[in-house]
Order: sequence, then C-alpha cells, then structure tokens
Amino acid sequence: MKQRIATKLTVAGFLNTKFASSDVRQNRIAKQIGYDHPNVLTMFKQGKTKLPLNKVGPLAKALQTDPMHLLRLVMSEYMPETWESLQDLVGTSLVTRKELELLQAVRLATGGHDLIVTGEVRNAIFDALNPIAERAKALNASVAQIVAELPANKSAKRKN
Repeated sequence: MKQRIATKLTVAGFLNTKFASSDVRQNRIAKQIGYDHPNVLTMFKQGKTKLPLNKVGPLAKALQTDPMHLLRLVMSEYMPETWESLQDLVGTSLVTRKELELLQAVRLATGGHDLIVTGEVRNAIFDALNPIAERAKALNASVAQIVAELPANKSAKRKN
C-alpha cells in the first residue's frame, strides 16, 4: 500500500483562505497588527512578502486561527532548517489545539496503550486521514470561492 502525502499548504494559500472566510475587513486587520495600509496583507496572501515572525501571533488572533498552526507554516516554509532544529529541541510541545484533539482521540481509541507505529499502522493512519484532509481542502477552496464571488468582494477587487 503506497503512502499518500497531502499537498503542502503554503503560507500564502492559508492566508488567502483565512482572509476569504473572514468577515473583518483587511484595513482593520492591518491596523490591528500594526500596519497603516492593507496592501502588505495582500502581499502576504500573494506570497510576495514573507510574514514577519512578530506578526504571526497578532495575525492569527485577528483571523481567529491557531497561532501555532500559522507559526508552523511560516517557519517550515521560510526557515525549514531552523524549524527542524526547534522541533528537535522542544519535541511534541509544538502542536496545535486541533493536533492535540487528534492525539487525544488516538489515546481514547487505543485505550491509553502506547501505539507502536509500524509501516502497516502508518499506512492505515494515512488511509484514514487522507479522505478527511481532502474534504477539508475542498471545503476551504469552496469557502474561498464563495466569498470571492460575493458582491462586496467583487466591488472591492475592482477598486484595487
């Protein structure tokens, strides 16, 4: 059984989805995280400018998303070697709230037994999670498309 790995989510892709589904205007978010103009947020969404580390927390809060998830995306894309070193140093304490929920589900499903992750177990986990990941990816794309087609967003795009 061949292991399938999901397409890697980029910082720009994640931000596009989050901004598209947010009901807060970009200029308000820009001011909230310390920028005078929202055009820098557009550059983050386009991948033309890297999101500074000191803006990860404030932006995650403004977009109502998990800051650890955004930090992981930023670090693994912009500074992969540094991120790998940090993970080696602090280990499993770098998990998102949703990953912690998944870990708790595994503990519940195994009755608290330590799961030995063999190739067979790893493949079973991938097989179980792949449809869930695909649905989440499709849902995010659908939300972004619906929001982009809203009249308010079309008129805002014409102004830019």
